[in-house]
Amino acid sequence: MFNKFVKCTFWEVGGKEMLDKKITLMCAMRYALGRMTYVVSSVTNELIKNWDLFGKGDVEVMLREIREAIENGRAGMEMDIKRWNSVINHAISQNIKDANNSEVLE
Repeated sequence: MFNKFVKCTFWEVGGKEMLDKKITLMCAMRYALGRMTYVVSSVTNELIKNWDLFGKGDVEVMLREIREAIENGRAGMEMDIKRWNSVINHAISQNIKDANNSEVLE
């Protein structure tokens, strides 16, 4: 009976297509993090555009991975870092902060 309820709820809130898109965006974020190509801009734009797909846990993971990449010098070139900071700033503007409660970055 519980599985029936979960399945019903899952499909009602967007189902497989929503889950697939969320997983694809998370994979794209991990792929793009550290790349030095136009893909960084495309991925960061899509993350922000589809922000409502992500739960608080998803956002916390993304912010942690982005911050670690920036701090360890593996987030790409300066223009790429600006794009990753735009994702962090968007999260902060949505009242979701990372574990450090970091301020908005420029």
